[in-house]
Amino acid sequence: MGERYDGYAVVRGAPTSGISALVEQVNADRRALYAQRAAADGVPVEAIGKIYAAEIIKSAPKGTWFLSESGQWTQK
Repeated sequence: MGERYDGYAVVRGAPTSGISALVEQVNADRRALYAQRAAADGVPVEAIGKIYAAEIIKSAPKGTWFLSESGQWTQK
């Protein structure tokens, strides 16, 4: 599992059904949070996702994988 540039989790490699379900649930929770913040702030949901992505990158533990907007993977 990794993190994307837009604030959503992503499966890296061949996922098991359990990992896929976890990523879907995490993203559903994030999508709801981002939509709520976007509505409150009057900004696009995508902008909120990118703000959260920056915070996720800062607080993620060493070894976490990140997928950039260009499609390149890097590891913290």
